[in-house]
Amino acid sequence: MLVFGYSGGPRPESLRFRQNDPNASLRYLSLRGGRNQPRLAYMSDLTHRPRLGTSPRGIVYVVEGELNALSVIQCGRTALGVPGARGWRSAWAHGFAGAQRVVLILDGDRASRAMARDITDSCLELWGPEWTDLHLDEVLLTSSDGEVMDANDALRVGTLESMLVEIERP
Repeated sequence: MLVFGYSGGPRPESLRFRQNDPNASLRYLSLRGGRNQPRLAYMSDLTHRPRLGTSPRGIVYVVEGELNALSVIQCGRTALGVPGARGWRSAWAHGFAGAQRVVLILDGDRASRAMARDITDSCLELWGPEWTDLHLDEVLLTSSDGEVMDANDALRVGTLESMLVEIERP
């Protein structure tokens, strides 16, 4: 079991537990009385800005899930993890202030596309269409045989770094 701590300040905000057993009836668990949908994006501070990483050219990567966020951070980039495809909160778009580019790394399923729409709608509402068109991009990571993969899959097979470099080309 993996444990992910959510903390935008000096105290933990919540914990999420991910079961690694593919036969488990529930994939994520929280503490009794706790929130399974944290009020912060994974790896953000209380102002919803990313806490770690220094992506080239001011890029913030947004991914679904904690493992994908940690995978992008492992490659030295800035990432925010949305706790599940339906976990996006509109207020988190404030964390994109100052970002030169926001890249949504999607895994191609229906829920991931819905998350991208939610994020786009939040950016349109907060920043307007001009900012959104200029700064927000969606990317599908694909293997050499055309299979869509998430950031953690790409890290495991050794292709995430080169994929990120390609995304970052001007």
